[in-house]
Amino acid sequence: MENQFATAAHWQGGYDESGLKAWAENLRNQLTASQVSLGLVFMTPALFAHASQVLEILRVHGQVPLLIGCSSQS
Repeated sequence: MENQFATAAHWQGGYDESGLKAWAENLRNQLTASQVSLGLVFMTPALFAHASQVLEILRVHGQVPLLIGCSSQS
């Protein structure tokens, strides 16, 4: 899905730094807008131990300055 303002995806793997970097870069490349202002993240317990690393990867490699979201077990 290529769009100027929005894209969405689901990461199905566990913590994989290089995989997440490539995934975030691919999502960013789907947007035609020059800047991103907000990202929404929903995280499962499988990634809780790596939450800070995942969020940093999304910020840097997805070029998303502001992330909001939630975590859940269901």
